[in-house]
Amino acid sequence: FYAQFEHRFTEQLNAVAGVQANKIGHLDLNAVPRAGLVWTPGGGLSVKALFGKAYRAPSINELYLNYPTLRGNPNLLPERVKTWDVSVAYLANRFHASATVFNSRQTDIIRGNTELDPVVVIYVNAAQTHNSGIEFEFKHYLSDRVFLSGSALRVHAHAMSDGKPLPLA
Repeated sequence: FYAQFEHRFTEQLNAVAGVQANKIGHLDLNAVPRAGLVWTPGGGLSVKALFGKAYRAPSINELYLNYPTLRGNPNLLPERVKTWDVSVAYLANRFHASATVFNSRQTDIIRGNTELDPVVVIYVNAAQTHNSGIEFEFKHYLSDRVFLSGSALRVHAHAMSDGKPLPLA
């Protein structure tokens, strides 16, 4: 189930809010909200702020797989994420540029674990991540068919599993 509400406060300020509810198998009903504001003051400028939550239910293999060296775990929880971002964009005369600041926290990440038995991988909720950063993008149309584009991204990523730092691949 998904419901969304949109409202135009003024010609320049719009809001959107929504909620998605899911009931999957043995898991509890899960509702995840989303919300955003978009302000377009004029002159090709826009400012957007977004917030949302999401989750990923464990796959059937992560729950019930039963091979000699790989085992599912019917007690797994869904992975969860909370995120927000704010962007400023400029659009005029074949040119677009934007800057976005973002922040994301993911919990209950499902990973294979060999601590109980070094030969058998068992799926567990063991990890969490926190990512934040800034992204810059631009696009300039030289003609109707040719454009230049580019982007730069700076991310600070921190991952933990059972209280210990994880290497980021």
